[in-house]
Amino acid sequence: MYEIDQILPEHVLLGRSEESIAETLDSVGGIWFLAGEPHFRFTPCKANPDLSFLHKWHARVGDTTALPVKPNREQGKATTYAGSDCLAFSQGLNGGFHVPKIADDNQRFSCAIRFAAPDNDARTLLTVNLESQSNYIFITQNDGKITAKDDKGCFELSTETNTHDAGFQWLILSLDGETFSLRSQNGAVHNTQARNLDFDGPARLFIGCRSHRKGLLKTLGHSFVSDVFFWPELNILDPRSAVGSEQLECINALDGPGL
Repeated sequence: MYEIDQILPEHVLLGRSEESIAETLDSVGGIWFLAGEPHFRFTPCKANPDLSFLHKWHARVGDTTALPVKPNREQGKATTYAGSDCLAFSQGLNGGFHVPKIADDNQRFSCAIRFAAPDNDARTLLTVNLESQSNYIFITQNDGKITAKDDKGCFELSTETNTHDAGFQWLILSLDGETFSLRSQNGAVHNTQARNLDFDGPARLFIGCRSHRKGLLKTLGHSFVSDVFFWPELNILDPRSAVGSEQLECINALDGPGL
């Protein structure tokens, strides 16, 4: 048996290289935002040019970039937590980012986020918001629960989580027709049928907030986000899908606590 006498970084992959995972994601049009250099871009603060703030997050996989939402005025913060480069969110401040056009057709998609909320609730984590602003789907972590729901009340899914767990957690949400699926960490997949869901048209992805509006402060929590994934037109939580299962293995291969 071989032993490696060194401390490995947080994103060491179990049996697969980062490049291998990137190729697997790219083969189906998946998108991967990986925090840190060289994907973060900074610019000097207007009030204090000696300081800088995060103003672009280029995707590791996929030809797209996450930009600060309108209320995010020099509040984009990069940091390191538990060995991982992260985008940091502060309670009551909108430091959110958005991808202007994440998908054209939303009848089927999956999204995932790797986050830590050691001190307070993360609250809003991810939002898929129609460009028409007629509805949006969001994931929150609050009061020991992970909840996925839409603004019109067509569906809601919840699962318990370790409140203020010091480590990173994975969340995955999929939509397939009118069936929503939610998985927290490597736990059971929870499913539900939406009622009268109308979610057609181009959509945007919001990270750490729900829209460009300043919004209610109670929806903005404290968290660290190291990875965000999005798969247009693919349900990775469908056990019957060999392609989806292969993409799910990319999540499982990332070496995070609890996986």
